[in-house]
Amino acid sequence: KWVMQDAFLIEEINKAKENVKSIDNISFDNFKDKDKLSISLRMLGIDKGMKDDLLGVLKIRNLIIKLSNGCPDNKHILIEMFITMGNSCLDLSKFRLVDAIENTINIAQKIRNMKDIPELDIGYSFMLRNASIAFAEIGELDRMKSILDILIKLNDKSGDINVKEELARALSNAITSLLPENVERSRMYFKMLEEIYLECKDSKKINGAYQIAKVNLNRN
Repeated sequence: KWVMQDAFLIEEINKAKENVKSIDNISFDNFKDKDKLSISLRMLGIDKGMKDDLLGVLKIRNLIIKLSNGCPDNKHILIEMFITMGNSCLDLSKFRLVDAIENTINIAQKIRNMKDIPELDIGYSFMLRNASIAFAEIGELDRMKSILDILIKLNDKSGDINVKEELARALSNAITSLLPENVERSRMYFKMLEEIYLECKDSKKINGAYQIAKVNLNRN
């Protein structure tokens, strides 16, 4: 479930609702500031996700993809689209729609191959983390490990703190999912997580992921 932790997020969602009165029959021509529109759509996607409105999430995702396709040279909108797609994978995972998540990842990978934009790695890491968790939840541990391998390589290439945070969360979940059947691989993942933790102790997300994994590993 989404948890409202930050008043800033509520404020941004309310601004998005003011900017976009309705997502039905929306005309992009009515919005002079397309960059602002892309941000609003991302925030509305988060709002729909918190309400478990999957159809609303997918409708908004389709809208921002359409907006990006209509502005092919706009880097900002493309980045917003990737983050929105990444967020949507969390909502897809709630309903165990793992094939839809994999399809999203495949679409994103094709775009990344065509666009040399490092900032896309952030949204892509959201997709991979959510996919790895979704596969773990349905017991598809081999698919989880395959996705996690991609995220590990992405982190090695990127070095962005946001990517590191997503990897840390994915590793923590993988450790818990593999225990107690595969302690050896869990310890291998914990070593990776510990290295990230020692490098980025100031990150609350990484610290939280590390502490949870440490407790679970010690129980076994």
